[in-house]
Amino acid sequence: MCGGDGNTPPSPTIVEPAQTLLYVVGDTIQFSGSATDPEDGSIPADGLSWTVLLHHCPGGDCHLHQLTSPPDGAGGSFDVPDHGDETYFEIALTATDSGGAKATTSVAIHPKTVQLTLESSVSGLDLVYGGSRGPAPIVVTTVAGSSHTISAPSPQGPYVFASWSDSGAQQHNITVGTDDTVYTATFTCQGATYCLSDLDWTVVSNGWGPPERDTSNGEADPGDGQTLTINGATFAKGLGVHAHSDIRLPLGPTCTNFLAQVGVDDEVGSLGSVEFQVWADGTLLYASGVMTGSSTTQSVTVDVAGRGELQLVVTDGGDGIDYDHADWANARITC
Repeated sequence: MCGGDGNTPPSPTIVEPAQTLLYVVGDTIQFSGSATDPEDGSIPADGLSWTVLLHHCPGGDCHLHQLTSPPDGAGGSFDVPDHGDETYFEIALTATDSGGAKATTSVAIHPKTVQLTLESSVSGLDLVYGGSRGPAPIVVTTVAGSSHTISAPSPQGPYVFASWSDSGAQQHNITVGTDDTVYTATFTCQGATYCLSDLDWTVVSNGWGPPERDTSNGEADPGDGQTLTINGATFAKGLGVHAHSDIRLPLGPTCTNFLAQVGVDDEVGSLGSVEFQVWADGTLLYASGVMTGSSTTQSVTVDVAGRGELQLVVTDGGDGIDYDHADWANARITC
């Protein structure tokens, strides 16, 4: 034979794990394999070596971590660490024959992932996931069994943190299960600010069904409204009414301002035509002009210092009450 030593590299085979395996943090991963060689036949255990690499790819920017090298031989195991999101393992088997020729094969295994959602009871308030702050909802894909820190910054504007849906502290650690999960932070109006939907008021009139607390007017039955939504923005607090509507509540001697965002609820599309009016002690303090489902949301700030009674009125815009679903979103008074 001319040229070369005639030594063909061995052929390694990984028996387990299968590449279809989905792991959870804390799982013990078993691995095993073998190799054959044209000249040597079966490669003995001392001719087999393993490498376990953790690929960590936050934002698609990957880097490698090598776990403690497993012992040489036909197999072994390792425990899955909690190393954050966007990770997977590569398990490599290298076979070396008696002539020193080597060959390597590998298998990649991936985690079971779940969707984790952080919600706020007040739309758009900031929450924190794993040190990253942003407006709710925060939706992430994370590894089942992994642990993360979540928190709800407070105060934010007139709102203060009240509770998490899992009864955890304002900042606390969570361990992700194997199902999609939503954690909701509840905020309330703080100190001298009071949400109207949390107060007692008198309904003089409402054109269709009852006024709703913290939902749209909906239909004729109590509690049939949807999330308050104006021009695509959602609001956790406020009043959903229907023209002609007249709601009244007493003001304390220290109350200074009424604030809200107003508009026709998105549940009627571009339809509806209403006018929002704020009265106090029989005096008109604010009028929105006629607004439809296509109108820009208006922000309302009205001085009510020294007034005894607040009156919130919605008229039909002069063309009947069809589709006149009106939202006093984030309606509140400061006292």
